[in-house]
Order: sequence, then structure tokens, then C-alpha cells
Amino acid sequence: MSAGCGCTAPVLSATEIAPGEMGTLNVELDTRGRRGRDTQALALLCNDPLQPKAQLTLTGIVKVDMVYAPKSLYFGEVERGKILEREVIIVDNGTGNLAIENVVAHHPALTVCIEPFLDPHITDGLSRFRILVSLNSGGLDPGRLQSSVTIATSHQEKSSIDVPILADIVGSIVVSPPSLFMGFVKNGVEVERIVTIRDRENRPFRIAHVESNIDGLQYVCGDSKEKVSHDLKLKFVSRGCVYRGRISGIVRIKTDTEEGIVAEIPVSIFVREGV
Repeated sequence: MSAGCGCTAPVLSATEIAPGEMGTLNVELDTRGRRGRDTQALALLCNDPLQPKAQLTLTGIVKVDMVYAPKSLYFGEVERGKILEREVIIVDNGTGNLAIENVVAHHPALTVCIEPFLDPHITDGLSRFRILVSLNSGGLDPGRLQSSVTIATSHQEKSSIDVPILADIVGSIVVSPPSLFMGFVKNGVEVERIVTIRDRENRPFRIAHVESNIDGLQYVCGDSKEKVSHDLKLKFVSRGCVYRGRISGIVRIKTDTEEGIVAEIPVSIFVREGV
């Protein structure tokens, strides 16, 4: 006998079976680390000249006594000041005695709540728990938020579950393009580009201030009226530029919104020799 991965050595009731007699084959499967549908292959070798090898296939479903989903939570793009919720569902497939003992959020912007999960359309009799995770983006700086929540359970083998949390915090102001390469510029040549600044919810606003740390970069922002969208003209004048090669910096745009949002645009130019 030969067994596939995961099966213990099969045990035959007898090594010799006379014509017309029957024998039994005992096989055990180690289910540790397995879940769901599982298939194993066995090969029975004998001295039968007509069929010296018989291939056996064993198929079953490995049930685990606790499952949860999803394995991680992604909030997507979250505008500053918004509150979003996501949930993790835990299912007790075992004795029905599973308990959620505690849930800890590892970021001050995250709060958690434990409650039974009840759905009249599910009638399998299994106990379910809902872990509700709320993200309050108020006061958070734009950028990526990476954290996690830890769920403590009464399960003997899985007493602690870590669920990664990911969110991209964005301001209410959208800049297009989000970064700008002004091209290859010869010394003495001017180059212009347009950047559009708009509000995600079409609320009117003003451009309060523009600044940059790039020498030779000038900017003009149309008028000072309240609008839902503004075009910012950026002009780079390379005349007299002492640098050669790639020049990189940031353009910062401050609005008159209550949040005083500052949008940052990475800008780069490549200055070449020549006139």
C-alpha cells in the first residue's frame, strides 16, 4: 500500500485474501491544517496479474469548528471627516459554546462592537457573531492607514485572531494630475502645465495660498472667486538656472475650507544643456 500526503499508513485486515473472500482497509487522515473539500489517493499493490495496481480515491469535507470572514478589512478611499463601517463574521461550527471574550482596536480612529449575527434566511442552527469595526477619519492626515484589530475567543487552538485594517485617507480636494512631470527643458526655455483642483462633492471654495520649494517655478490661479473647480497654471522658467538634470519638489495648495486643507503636488523637471 502507498498513501498520499496526509494519510497515515493504511492497515489491511489480511495480507492474503483467498478467491471469494473479502478484506477491509483502514485509513486515517490527519486533518490538522486542512479545511473544506479534501481528496487523497491510495494505491493498492497486489499479485493479481490482471490488475496488479488499484487506485483508490478518498474524498471528504473537513469541517472546522470556527471560521471567520473576511480575513482582512479594506475601507478603500475615505474622505477626511467621514465615518465608515466594516464587519467580520465569526461562525461557531463546533459545540456551540464559542464565546467572543474581547476585541481590541490598535488605532485611535478605530472602534469595535460585538453583537450576535441574526439572519432569518440562515437556518443551519449555527451561532454567529458580528464584529463591527468603525473608522472615524476626522482629524486624520491624508495617506495610508495600516492597523489591525485583535479578537480574543474561547477557542482552545485559535484564542486570538488578528484582522489587518487598511484605508486610504483622502482630503475633500482632488488634484489632477496628482503628480506632475513638466518634461525635458533646455536652459532659457519656458514650459507651462495646468493642474486642476476640485472638490469631491462639488462644494465651492477658494484657493487661499500657493507655495513651492522649486526655484524658477511660477504659478497663477485664475481668479479668487468661489468655484467648485480651479485651474492652476504652473510655469517653469529655466533661464539662469544653475541646476542641470532632474529637479524635484512640492507645490502646496491651501484652500479656504473649514479644514484648511493643504493639497501637495509632487513636481519634477529635467533641465538639459543648451539654449
